[in-house]
Amino acid sequence: MPDEDLLSLLFTRPRPALFVGGVVVLRDDAFSWERYEPRKFVYRTEPAAILDLSMVLVGVGARRRGNWLWSEGIYA
Repeated sequence: MPDEDLLSLLFTRPRPALFVGGVVVLRDDAFSWERYEPRKFVYRTEPAAILDLSMVLVGVGARRRGNWLWSEGIYA
């Protein structure tokens, strides 16, 4: 899959790759998100809470020297 197509899937409103340095992709049902503002959501916890992402992490991506590097989970 081309990087630009993958970026379009990861973000509700695609934005220029120059403004995105990395992403963490969680399953849709990972947490009970609360709408904070249009297109912004928050998951509220206690200040010292530890979130277990082991069951909800799909994968990660990072941009290095203009190229996106993706974990294998993104392509699953």
